[in-house]
Amino acid sequence: LGVEVNARYYPIDNLTLSLDYTYNYARDRSDDRVTDRVVDIPEHKLGVGLDYLVPTILTRIQLRGIYIGQRYSQLPTVSDPDDPAVKVNDSFVLNSRISREFAEHYEAYLEVNNVFDTDYESEKDYPGPGRNFLLGITARF
Repeated sequence: LGVEVNARYYPIDNLTLSLDYTYNYARDRSDDRVTDRVVDIPEHKLGVGLDYLVPTILTRIQLRGIYIGQRYSQLPTVSDPDDPAVKVNDSFVLNSRISREFAEHYEAYLEVNNVFDTDYESEKDYPGPGRNFLLGITARF
């Protein structure tokens, strides 16, 4: 059982604000289950975004924040019912991108992911990437 809601708002020309939220009440209903919890599915997930095209220089600035609630990375199973339940903490990561189109089919961009260098785990004891940078050119034909 779950609900997903998305919204976009255009307060001024060239600016888009976005919000998406997912609530997921995932439960194991199998007959031989040890627990009704499910691995790697957060109950709450929230995304917020800002996309602005600077009209005078035709440059796009984007920010995207992602919050992922607590989730289990390990649960007891039928084959190992004494396995402990292991939770992964919730996290918030902010990513950014600045880009500019040129020569009709090309775009140059700079991305900074995990802007605040947040320590988080995508899976228990497996840290997510720290702040990282991408510089590139995209071609579209």
